[in-house]
Amino acid sequence: MSWIAGTLEVASKVRYGLTTRGCPIFRFVPYDKRYAPFAVGSSIRDFSTNVHAIIEPSEGNTSMPKGSIVQLLGAPSARTEQAMLLMTYAYDSKKEFRTILPSASSLSLVSASEGNIREEVSGFTFHIDPPGCKDVDDAFTFAREGDGWRVHIHIADVDAWIKEDSPLDKQARKKASTFYSTDGQALAPLFPPTISEESASLLPGSKKPTLSLHFHWTPGTGPSDFVWACTTIQTQRSFTYDEADKEVEVVPELAALRELSKEIGDEFSATDSHTWVQALMILYNKAAGTLLRQKRIGILRRHSAKKMEKFQAIGLLSALPMAAAEYVMADEENVVHGGLSLEAYAYASSPIRRYCDLVNQRILKHVLAGKEVQAPTKELVAELNRRQKQEKAFTRDLFFMGVLTSKDPVQGIAMSEKRVWIPAWKRAITVRNTALTVGTSYTITWYENKQLPHWKQRIVFRAV
Repeated sequence: MSWIAGTLEVASKVRYGLTTRGCPIFRFVPYDKRYAPFAVGSSIRDFSTNVHAIIEPSEGNTSMPKGSIVQLLGAPSARTEQAMLLMTYAYDSKKEFRTILPSASSLSLVSASEGNIREEVSGFTFHIDPPGCKDVDDAFTFAREGDGWRVHIHIADVDAWIKEDSPLDKQARKKASTFYSTDGQALAPLFPPTISEESASLLPGSKKPTLSLHFHWTPGTGPSDFVWACTTIQTQRSFTYDEADKEVEVVPELAALRELSKEIGDEFSATDSHTWVQALMILYNKAAGTLLRQKRIGILRRHSAKKMEKFQAIGLLSALPMAAAEYVMADEENVVHGGLSLEAYAYASSPIRRYCDLVNQRILKHVLAGKEVQAPTKELVAELNRRQKQEKAFTRDLFFMGVLTSKDPVQGIAMSEKRVWIPAWKRAITVRNTALTVGTSYTITWYENKQLPHWKQRIVFRAV
């Protein structure tokens, strides 16, 4: 059953009759434009401003379908806007996404019978994440080995906690990913906090199961001797990004991470700890993609080179959003990731946050154990792509609702007569006041039409 978020137009003088209890019936405009307006009764007494609400549609087909109030969110505000976005995108307008998931407090490892032998890892093990981060997917171990380092990239083994096709797994399959606020808070987590922030998280405190990629690295020669393994680690130190940047000169393992990221990535872009971590995550996902492609099973990321042309034409190729990539079956003919110039690339580094990564993690573990592997279905891949678009829309809408609170102009570069790329936002916007010259820089201003319900209608961009 659907629950739909939108605006109840109580400030309008138009009424659509009375309910059997004598309450006025108002027009309800869904935030999701796929839905037509509804006729919804409410006992609200303040008609000074429209209100945001969540409704449940009634059965029956009419010119204006009916619905009943589930929750009045209140007059439009940042809080109510966020609640509408969560209902529309994160909860997919599904009632069951708002229900309480089964408790995970009694979970125990299910990996004992999986056929993978776990290795104990020695060395300095740490992770780098934003302040207060609890859903830690990844960690690194650096240990001296000859004239170089033995490097381990660890990813939380969520499969060891979540049995495939269990109630938690089925719920996560529907959700597809965690939805975050603009400051990184998990507003709608893929798994309950007892899993994402405790059992599976690689925070310091206890030994945790991981799926790791090991390799030897001698500075100046690049990584070699890659090996996949199921491992057990105990994180020794949590760094924030700022702490890692400040302590890189006094912690040898951080210095090694920085130098390694320069060798495997772009020396000029490895400027801070964000980029160091990113370089190793790309390495892990590249290795996962290569193995999955070899086995012709799993889910890969495809990124069309055609989508790069408009950015390349104006010298913004490095700004191309990787969100433009899509999920594809590993046995498809074309699986090239043009944005990273890779023959095969997979999401496998964030199984706490993305369901696709958990699917690939399970397949990788089965391959390591020499087990038969059941391929993901085309229906699952299609659903993951649909949910990815919703996550992207959620992040976009949340961002632009924040823009409405700011009036500071920004600089942009014209991609077409109407589209402008804003480097500071890493987003493209549409202007309507003039025809633009491709490749030319413009100052972008905006104003808000508060009478309209959707940010795309409310925010009007102008190029000057």
